[in-house]
Amino acid sequence: DILWVGDDSGSMEDDQMAVRAAADAMANVLIAAEVDFRLAVTRTRADDNRNDPRRGRLEGSGFTRSLDVFKEDILVGADGGWEPGLFTGLEAIDNSLPATSLGEADDPMRLRDAAARIVIHMSDERDQDVECAACGRCDAAEGEAYSCTEPEGQLVMDQFIADYQARDAVTFALVGDIPDGCLQPGASPDDNFEPGQGYDEVANATGGRFGSLCGVMEASLEDEAR
Repeated sequence: DILWVGDDSGSMEDDQMAVRAAADAMANVLIAAEVDFRLAVTRTRADDNRNDPRRGRLEGSGFTRSLDVFKEDILVGADGGWEPGLFTGLEAIDNSLPATSLGEADDPMRLRDAAARIVIHMSDERDQDVECAACGRCDAAEGEAYSCTEPEGQLVMDQFIADYQARDAVTFALVGDIPDGCLQPGASPDDNFEPGQGYDEVANATGGRFGSLCGVMEASLEDEAR
């Protein structure tokens, strides 16, 4: 079961479109490997407060085997500037439990107990909770493309690592490059992507990997599918 956590802040619309266009590349790798996979999407709800009960809900009809449905669900919009992606992923997992048992009919709103739990975080900024702790403030600008070093940030990341491991989840990070962010080809220097601080560290610790949001999306999705 592959859960996408989409950053829906104001700068992410083109990246959502890129995933939609490249989704076949990801699916082809999984199909060739005879993986029985389902896809679901949740969103950070960047325009809402931290306690919004909708954060962590699955988009559309939940987990689907239809690539066409996923291509619509991944377009979560782009409005706002609060991106608690790691928190949102945990909320989505918890909202999708209890998992269905082996032999039980699939439920599109529930994880499958026998399926691997994969979470893909996509964002052009640091995780919000990590930023608040590691940068000492919650409003570090996109142009400030560097990894923050306040020691509180590592404590927050360690807790997220433990939380994802406790849920048997492997995470992947489709984010800005560590340590200094990155610039998409043809973009203005003012549009620098922040380093994906928090996402990258959690992915490495849970057995996943990093993919650059500034790279070729098709290649990134193929690599993560492998």
